[in-house]
Amino acid sequence: MDYRSGRLGHIDLMLDDDATNTVVIGALERRDRIDVVHDRLGLPRLDSAHYDIAILEDGLSFEETRLQRRAGATQAPERPPSPVRELASDGRVAGRTPISSHGRVAFQTIRRILDSIQMEPELLADRSKLRQLTKENGTAITAWKRKVLPEFRPPGSHSSAEEFVATIQWLTRHRSALQDLFTYLPYPEVAAKMLPQDLLMRWGELEAYDVQVETLRSYTADETLNITAREFCRAWLAACTADGGSHRDRVVARDPQRWKRLDGMLGVTSEGTRPTGVSEQCWNILHILPYVVWTWTLTPWGRHPRSRLGFILLFSRSASMSPSGRNGETLSVSLLG
Repeated sequence: MDYRSGRLGHIDLMLDDDATNTVVIGALERRDRIDVVHDRLGLPRLDSAHYDIAILEDGLSFEETRLQRRAGATQAPERPPSPVRELASDGRVAGRTPISSHGRVAFQTIRRILDSIQMEPELLADRSKLRQLTKENGTAITAWKRKVLPEFRPPGSHSSAEEFVATIQWLTRHRSALQDLFTYLPYPEVAAKMLPQDLLMRWGELEAYDVQVETLRSYTADETLNITAREFCRAWLAACTADGGSHRDRVVARDPQRWKRLDGMLGVTSEGTRPTGVSEQCWNILHILPYVVWTWTLTPWGRHPRSRLGFILLFSRSASMSPSGRNGETLSVSLLG
């Protein structure tokens, strides 16, 4: 039994002090802590019954359209398919590695693991589970290396933490392969949390650069746009790809004043425009979420039909309209800690 769980019966939950709150935070799940807050405030408790999201489906569709229109979301240019793995016998590329019976993990457990400091969980059972998840990721990487085309196969081993980081660093130069690896891992969130923040930031910066370049390229080829906007995009595209995607190229590609000017020409918010109030760090993290969140395509964000970043990006734009302007930043940074 957790020490704080044992103390739960010896405290007055109505007391709002540091000692009591420390026990409450450690011993109760978030949903139960909401009940404690409501009790202290003299408010009725929320309904704890199972919530049927299907009840809201009609309204959600309407609200989605309204939010898209308000944020000026534009269609993201599609990335051309870039196969990095050999095809299976049926002519298709295999999907994510199946989770083994030993690798099954409860939601509360994986959340504690991902929320732990330096990926060092407090509970011994969580540490044991983390070792199992890391082992299964390592096995999947070995299998992926056998399937990947030679030009995308990272050199060396990936067994240790340092070797794994070196593998990801090498793959940032081959981003289609890096994306493919994370779509193959059974626990991509665990793998992402094993990476240092500076490497995550670099990966996100490169992904953002790719999106910005593709956006400019699509506008340059769009004959429905006015000639002034197309020529502006053509000159900008040449300037931000002159040095093979170097640091200078990336600085030119993300120039906020140019994006503001382009948005004025088009009358919409472009895919490459970083919303006001969203920090550069948050912007970078947003661009890797589609690859490191296992359930991304099942979420409202991943199902968003009009933007590659989905509702995460839309949420950030909406947050920038609020007085604090930091909701989107808090959401994205908390996902990767």
